[in-house]
Amino acid sequence: MEKELKLDLFLCKSLLYLLLITNATFSKTTWNVCQFRSVECVCQNVPNNQLKVDCSGRRLLNIPTFSSSVIWVDLSNNLIEEITSGFPKNVRYIDLSANKIQHLDGQPFLGLFHLKTLNLERNVLNISLLYQGVFSDLHSLTELSFKGNIRNEITETVIKDEVFAELSSLKTLKIDGSPNATFGKGFANLTHLQNLDLSGITGNCSLKKISRNMFLYLTRLVYIDVSACSVLDIEKGTFGKLRKLKHLDVSHNRELGFASLPNITHNLKDTSIKTLRANGINCLTGMGTMILKRHLENLKHTNISEIYFEKNRLEQLEPQALRLLPINLTLISFGENKLTT
Repeated sequence: MEKELKLDLFLCKSLLYLLLITNATFSKTTWNVCQFRSVECVCQNVPNNQLKVDCSGRRLLNIPTFSSSVIWVDLSNNLIEEITSGFPKNVRYIDLSANKIQHLDGQPFLGLFHLKTLNLERNVLNISLLYQGVFSDLHSLTELSFKGNIRNEITETVIKDEVFAELSSLKTLKIDGSPNATFGKGFANLTHLQNLDLSGITGNCSLKKISRNMFLYLTRLVYIDVSACSVLDIEKGTFGKLRKLKHLDVSHNRELGFASLPNITHNLKDTSIKTLRANGINCLTGMGTMILKRHLENLKHTNISEIYFEKNRLEQLEPQALRLLPINLTLISFGENKLTT
């Protein structure tokens, strides 16, 4: 009987502890109405008497004046045209996506030494007009997104490497890919940059051609996404110089075809590549396609574990082509093709 009572007591305590933890978890996710002068938003309390503030979708024309306790700000889907007022000095996250910001003036991010994420997607910013000093105080920034700012394929965009060189802590860069996109010597200063997203799926991209020197100064890249970029040609060995590269996505560039695979995969054995995505690189119309041995021969001595060849109107594989696949391969997907016996 005593053992049963002790067991019951233990179970009751455990249940009470679980309820307390659950309630604490729910209380942390509660959002309450809050006001910054005349602007009504919703706020969430986080540890150390700090606030997360969501002012998205309120048709705001200006950035509210936030209290010093605010460390996270969502101002997306508003009508803001310029960054006129300063943000709290301890802010870590700013989302200004889907506004009407046309240009950055002066020092819009003055004193934001702790900011880690800045989202400027889907505005009307011309990054060619960025100037040295605009990012000079963003010492801690790890993620920056400019996706969806190029409005048409003929827009001449210059990526000024001396401007981006100021972002020495940057790990992830999401940017539109204009036809003349280059990443100059200044990017060598970004020694922590690992992820580069140029995809036309999440923004605008019309690269047309990817030269072998395009990523010359981005030697620490781990992840590259050039999907849906209207790419017609990728020069031989473009990716083979990137020793740390693990994930490469060239999907949805319909003009590439399987004939481009030898160029794409040249010297990938010298990288750390684990995942290759080449979905939809063949035209959806016309005759079915065949993977030949020469298309895959550069893969044999790589460490790739996952390959995706989906949506390519693939009908056949040349006999023994599969023998050229890497020994560490655990997954290969031919989904949404039309393979025949």
